[in-house]
Amino acid sequence: MKKVISIVVALAMIVAGASSVMANDTQDMQQILVQVKERIPDTSAFEDFSSETNEGINGTCYSFDWNTKDNGDFKNINLTVNENGVITRYHYYDKTIYNRTDTLSINRLSKEDALMKAKALLKELNPDVYPSLMVEADQNPESLYGNTHGFTVKRIENGIPVYGDTGYITLNLAADKIIDFYINYTDGVDFEEAKNILDIKGAWEMFAENVGMELEYQTEFIDDAEKAYLVYLPNLEHDQYIDAKDGLAKNIVRIYNNDRYAYSAAESMKQEAAADAAGSNSALTQKEIKEIEKISGLLSKEEAEKIIRNNNILDFEEGMSRTGISCYKDYSNEDKYNYRLRFTLQNENEYYFASATIDAKSGELLNWTSKTDSNNAEKKYPREELVKRCEEILPIIAPKHFGNSSSNDYFLNDENTNSENLYYTRYINGVKFNKDTVSIGLNAENGKVNSYRIGYTDIEFPSVDEIIENDTAIKKLSEQAKLTLYYIPTMIDVKNKKSDAVLGYVLDNLYDCRIDANTGLLKKYKTEENKIPEYTDISGHYAENAIKTLAKYGIGFESGELKPNSKITQQEYAALLVSTFVNNSPIILKNGAKLDNFYTQAVTNNIIRESDGNPGDTLKREKAAVYMIRAMKAEKYAELDIYKPMFTDISSNVGYISILSGMNVFRGDEKGNFNPEKELTRAEAIMTIYNYLAR
Repeated sequence: MKKVISIVVALAMIVAGASSVMANDTQDMQQILVQVKERIPDTSAFEDFSSETNEGINGTCYSFDWNTKDNGDFKNINLTVNENGVITRYHYYDKTIYNRTDTLSINRLSKEDALMKAKALLKELNPDVYPSLMVEADQNPESLYGNTHGFTVKRIENGIPVYGDTGYITLNLAADKIIDFYINYTDGVDFEEAKNILDIKGAWEMFAENVGMELEYQTEFIDDAEKAYLVYLPNLEHDQYIDAKDGLAKNIVRIYNNDRYAYSAAESMKQEAAADAAGSNSALTQKEIKEIEKISGLLSKEEAEKIIRNNNILDFEEGMSRTGISCYKDYSNEDKYNYRLRFTLQNENEYYFASATIDAKSGELLNWTSKTDSNNAEKKYPREELVKRCEEILPIIAPKHFGNSSSNDYFLNDENTNSENLYYTRYINGVKFNKDTVSIGLNAENGKVNSYRIGYTDIEFPSVDEIIENDTAIKKLSEQAKLTLYYIPTMIDVKNKKSDAVLGYVLDNLYDCRIDANTGLLKKYKTEENKIPEYTDISGHYAENAIKTLAKYGIGFESGELKPNSKITQQEYAALLVSTFVNNSPIILKNGAKLDNFYTQAVTNNIIRESDGNPGDTLKREKAAVYMIRAMKAEKYAELDIYKPMFTDISSNVGYISILSGMNVFRGDEKGNFNPEKELTRAEAIMTIYNYLAR
């Protein structure tokens, strides 16, 4: 009976409100809609419904949207389902299901229990494909403040992950409803068994033979100073893989849900990187500019403008006037200043503009962009002619780096053969330094420069002597990095929408697959760790359960030895309170700058005051009680003259101690004493936090 009613309701909705669906698709959409309604919350009470059909490379998909107002509260369900009934996107909104609470408590559904519920709900939403979907929790701490549970979703076929077929699922706090779900699910692909393919050892051998690594200079900031170092990098682009059969490096052509095209993700990333590199710094204020102009050797604004106007190689319209100029510190060198100049000319039927950046001391041109009528000419330079013309211009425009008497450290990048611009990359000691590049483009009508950019890092570069060999770097990478076997869906016939799955090995975390050329160790980019700490010295301790429970929420100290019986400092306890009461995403405490930052936040949030003494002092119980009440924002209640001492050894801060004792956060000893002068241990400090959150 339920199914019959669903069909009737579906037909009524389609007739009344479905948006422009082709007639020959109506029956297919109706069947999909009926299937979907069996797997989602009841939609009979929703007032409005709309639908949409999209046909793309990954087949036909349907989008359905229900919404209504219940006593003024908006409710909505919208989803996307493919032609085989797989729901690839789902969103449910009803503010009543969020159960938002600002009460801090560890008495909430655990991540493990929420994960089990997420799996059951996903099975209801996508029963046919659920066996191939893996739902996983991350290793990050849980949040005391969050009102949702989120998990990653991966597709697994024949025990092998499907590259790119990933997504997420989000549940409400009670974990009884899906709020959001998405997965990129590639349909219509046959997954052959993994037979006659390279094993991991063979894949690394093919990596060494066909891919290899390249030596490069890179930089990092140490104590606010930019330092260069040497690393070996895999000769792989992102979204490239090692074919599991022939061992060759190949490009992944991704297929996305609802997209009407397929494209190379690697090429997209190159474009994004180029866009990032083209970004510029913010200008200083006029007052700051006047101060900078006083620096010895700095060009005046008039001299800077004259340099541009007198450069007859630039594509510059004579009638343009200077409409802006700014002077700022170079972001990579505090001792270097640049001028940025802007020029415009606007007549009744024409508009010209140009922008230039020059070194404010040397006058060297760093960046140039112009737009004139002649830029619109259809004429284009042939590659050979463009190279020849730029080789004539660059010694004039950048004599420091090009020409007979220059360093000649920039070399033409032959990979950009389809571009209208030429790109050059800097080499030091014969080693590539990708950060420093030159880009130059010409107006094909008048042969002048309409775009130019140079990057130059003026620091010391280490010698290439006494570094490990390339073969050794590959061996070190294979010992420290991981190749993972994937099914890789790829488009083999765009016109006929045919896709296939190939087996290939992908290097995990390619950004971090850098081998230090001196030590042979994996040189990872520094990231903020946010993992649950593990302690080696709490087994059997009375506070073991409390310590482990708070660790799940990121509240604790660095992994290793907790030293539970050591005295806690004022700074450390303040950081624990900030981690609990202030940060919306609790963070594991770290020593050094991280701990200092927590202390600063404690002062800012009035948990600690200047009169409270030295941050490194050991903490006594009475003062700890005061700090916690401040963190709870309950100080005005603690200051009321309504409390009687609950302990015979208390004469001050009676309200503070009474509130926390009544909440069972701080407890007295077996003799009924509070012991206000007793120094707090790390374990005792963690117990106060635990008692508050577990009440």
